[in-house]
Amino acid sequence: GTPITDGLEIADGPNRFRYSYTGGNGNDFTATVVPLPPEILDPMLTTVVITPAGPVDSGILATLSGHFTGGRPGGNVLIEASSDLITWRILTTLPLDANGSTTLNAISDPASEGAGDLAFRGRLP
Repeated sequence: GTPITDGLEIADGPNRFRYSYTGGNGNDFTATVVPLPPEILDPMLTTVVITPAGPVDSGILATLSGHFTGGRPGGNVLIEASSDLITWRILTTLPLDANGSTTLNAISDPASEGAGDLAFRGRLP
């Protein structure tokens, strides 16, 4: 095996430990959890296709299709819509794959019929 030297850091899955002989009697050591650096995420919607809503009573809703990347692997992304960029409505929550990505397939906004301007966004919870 590999000898444990003072200050050695070993990763065990998502955890990281630092080993030290300081404070022991020479025959033992301490293992301290090392905080992981903050997660760096770069979420974005790409290859976006927005189909506008039809006039009131047309039954045609605005839809969003595209690809979401840069999320937390195995996490979720909230797909939201807004007509004023202040109040946002959650349309759906989608699971992200092992790469932090997902495909958006014609997600519709039930409140969009007859709406003028409409914005969509993907937000990490």
